[in-house]
Amino acid sequence: MSSVKPATSRVRLAYSEDFTTAPVVQGLDQVVKGATVRRCVSLSEVRDLARTGEAEVALVPTADALCLPNVSLIPCSAVTALGATRSFMLFSKKLPGEIKRVLVDQEDYGMTPLAKLLFPKKLMVRPEFLVSAEPIDPSTYDLMQNDGFDAYLLTGRNAIVVKREPFAFTWDMTLAWYEYSRLPFVVHCWIVKKGLKLGGVDKQLGELSRRIDLKGESAIKTAERMNVTSSSIKAIFEKGFFAEFNPNILTAIRRFGQELAQARVLPVQATSVYTEPAATKRPTGV
Repeated sequence: MSSVKPATSRVRLAYSEDFTTAPVVQGLDQVVKGATVRRCVSLSEVRDLARTGEAEVALVPTADALCLPNVSLIPCSAVTALGATRSFMLFSKKLPGEIKRVLVDQEDYGMTPLAKLLFPKKLMVRPEFLVSAEPIDPSTYDLMQNDGFDAYLLTGRNAIVVKREPFAFTWDMTLAWYEYSRLPFVVHCWIVKKGLKLGGVDKQLGELSRRIDLKGESAIKTAERMNVTSSSIKAIFEKGFFAEFNPNILTAIRRFGQELAQARVLPVQATSVYTEPAATKRPTGV
């Protein structure tokens, strides 16, 4: 009677692909052999899988990595922003000291915790942050209308296409962090369930990030998905986003975690969800 060998347990990995994660995930399905790879349609799905433990390895925004229980960082690769990226922007109809209510794009990539941290430290105000139930698309939502919001925190294409000129104040959030801390902002990092044996998956992930040509086909494909010019994405990848993990990145993550912990000591307005339907007035800045 032949014996049946038990199936080898594979690491369960989850990620979503967009312009911010492209530097470390393009071609991941073909390169990472030691894991069952699940490509998610959104970051929120990745967050849920990591939170419930269904994904033992996940690529998440740094703010999530710092608050998820029982996980560790994998020192293989991370998506970092050094200075301005024009991809995470605050657009305000009022001067900084007058900002009281901020409408946040549906997917903020961890920018809301960063904004909550930097507003009182750099602008001396503590506005209320409300998350939009839908992406704030500037082609259908008039950002200059009288909708009860003083400013908008936009991400991705929604931030790239808006013109700065009509606004009283604009703020590049990754540049703001760099000017404050003199450290890169770590947009995404890989996390792993504590105690899990990776079996070489970490090395495969690190090798993948070193293979990607952000100036070539990767940038062109990302631009096509976002419906923006390839030159704008190339500029972001070349001047703003980097795929790496080194002592400087670890220092940046630790500093961000310390700053968030200290910020929680002070009363901060809880983020709520804005559910009113988006207006369909004139396009802004497209």
